[in-house]
Amino acid sequence: MDCSEQFGKNIPLLEKSTSKEQLNEVATFVDLPTDSPRFAIKTSDIQKETFSLKQEVLIKLKRDNDDLSEIFLLTLSALLYRYSNQSEIIIGYQGAHKIQPIRINLNGNDSSFDLSEQIKNSILLANQESQETKYTLIFATCDLSSEFKKINFDLRFSIYSIENDIDITLEYNQNLFNKKTIKRMITHFQNLLESILQDPTEEISKLNLLASEEKQLILRDWNQNKVDYPNDKCIHQLFEQQVVKTPEAIALVFENQSLTYQQLNNRANQLAHYLISLGVKPETLVGICLERSLEMIVGLLGILKAGGAYVPLDPNYPAERLKYMLEDANVEILLSQPNITIETSAQIIYFDEFSQESIENPDVKVNPENLAYVIYTSGSTGKPKGVMIEQRNTVAFIEWARSYFTSGQLNKVLASTSLGFDLSIFEIFVTLCCAGQVILVENAISLNENHQPYLINTVPSAIKTLLEMQAIPKSVKIISLAGEPLPALLVQKLYQVDHIEQVFNLYGPSEDTTYSSVALMSRDSTKKVVIGRPISNSQIYILDFNLQPVLIGVAGELFIGGDGLARGYLNRPELTQEKFIINPFGEGRLYKTGDLGRYLPDGNIEYLGRIDNQVKIRGFRIELGEIESLLNQHPQIEQTVVISTEDSSGDKKLIAYLVTIGQTISKNELRQYLKNKLPEFMVPSFFVILEQFPLTPNGKIDKKALPLPEVERANY
Repeated sequence: MDCSEQFGKNIPLLEKSTSKEQLNEVATFVDLPTDSPRFAIKTSDIQKETFSLKQEVLIKLKRDNDDLSEIFLLTLSALLYRYSNQSEIIIGYQGAHKIQPIRINLNGNDSSFDLSEQIKNSILLANQESQETKYTLIFATCDLSSEFKKINFDLRFSIYSIENDIDITLEYNQNLFNKKTIKRMITHFQNLLESILQDPTEEISKLNLLASEEKQLILRDWNQNKVDYPNDKCIHQLFEQQVVKTPEAIALVFENQSLTYQQLNNRANQLAHYLISLGVKPETLVGICLERSLEMIVGLLGILKAGGAYVPLDPNYPAERLKYMLEDANVEILLSQPNITIETSAQIIYFDEFSQESIENPDVKVNPENLAYVIYTSGSTGKPKGVMIEQRNTVAFIEWARSYFTSGQLNKVLASTSLGFDLSIFEIFVTLCCAGQVILVENAISLNENHQPYLINTVPSAIKTLLEMQAIPKSVKIISLAGEPLPALLVQKLYQVDHIEQVFNLYGPSEDTTYSSVALMSRDSTKKVVIGRPISNSQIYILDFNLQPVLIGVAGELFIGGDGLARGYLNRPELTQEKFIINPFGEGRLYKTGDLGRYLPDGNIEYLGRIDNQVKIRGFRIELGEIESLLNQHPQIEQTVVISTEDSSGDKKLIAYLVTIGQTISKNELRQYLKNKLPEFMVPSFFVILEQFPLTPNGKIDKKALPLPEVERANY
């Protein structure tokens, strides 16, 4: 027997002109993960690995299968499915020195038994093809015969039956794959074949591919980061410990004002005692809507010291959104200032009301399991949702930062982020609980040489602007970036600034207390930009849609577990149950992030994007569905699509496409309509009104065919 199966990545297999009904469409690509990027000009440097099947597998294989090519083709199809997550696989099948393309449609719920008839028919069809077939093969492959010697290929399985043995040779393009990857692939093929032989009725998506060592590595070793920390403490108690140690050190600076640790503690205590007198206790949600000031930080600490949990409300948000958040959280007490107008039934308190209260630390029985804050994020249903973070979640995060960064690095930290964005947790509470100085500014762009921060923690788009303005102070040595994908070019440019010593890339959703993983970026421009590995006491699993761990190098959804995981969504038990699932690999729960990633061979995680309709702009999480939902509520709008795109400089923009009803609506009117309901960062930069949306052949909106706004075309 001589049978070989061949496949390539990102290579079309057939032209549309073929006459066969089974192959009458342009073939899809087998999108395999590669170790090195693919270049426009294809190059091949072929190496090979040969292996033999285990004797017990060989005996079972020959006993139970009349046609070995059938079982091997089935195994290879299943392997490609698990590597690519594609339901349609096309393989070049060679018999009698002739290559025929075979298309196999798979579903993760199919068993090998279910697929066997399709495989059998595909092979039969291929063997019936004559030499005169009019197929135009345009896929890169290779054959042992001289006819195919000059054709490049990515991978080729050649299977030979020699007497009582079966040898399999895997030839590969080493410009794309390294030897370790190929050896893993061979192991996966063997494991898959054994699993199919053992139970032909098992679903393909659940068949075992991983060797026990690889499973141990992915599920256990790369998540082994448990460390002890004071899990009986709360945030304000960690701060109070620093007050005792360094009472006269400057804790907080804003413009020309400052507070020492003792002064900040005293003022926070006065607020706390006043809040307690108003009935604030553990689990009480207290709104805080203040302009950036010393009082803003006093307010946060005072609420926590009273045992309450704060609900940050940005005074720049539209009144309608603030009203919804206050009502949704059932806030009864709101800390604000006279110049801010806000519609609420809550009792509003100001800072001149509690100056006579005690400056002593209040004695409140707050447990680490009590809420610390509720932060609202964009919601796909058109309404923002509140994420509930407990004290213990934040303490675990603070203690990670204390161990990961040195006290010198946290000595002076810029705080430029809105309280409604969870990067502020790092800037404020990590710094104050680690004896550092919080340098509070209006925003990152307002930074100047007088501020003298050592560490800047912000989003890539903000640091990019500072870099272009040449406005990063010489005091800055550490750049900590999060909230958006980090471009490799930006990392290179930051390291070209003489005084910048380290650039960190951090990743994490609000549902896992700010950060879940961290990576120190290399100065080597050839290295991938990764989000690193889980921080201490956190776990990250990369799973397929059946919650099975994916292979190293294969894309899957990121699931997060550990001590930073939120309690859930406020007043949204169904959504909480949907997004926070039972951990199938250990204790506790996992958060279903909707983010795509893959493991690199060294255990670092590469972020690959989203699987849903969510985007990040300037670090803020935006559900495009929320914008679409609000636009669709406008009486003159029939249908809406909102997309995110990048201009030539890499800046992300939102574009809203609309089909209107009746009279024309102006773009300024649309913009103002959304500004009354959404934060500024969620209002699209451009509005495009169409007579109708372009559709795909199956009737869905063809987003790729949507026209760019006229003003943008020159910039793309």
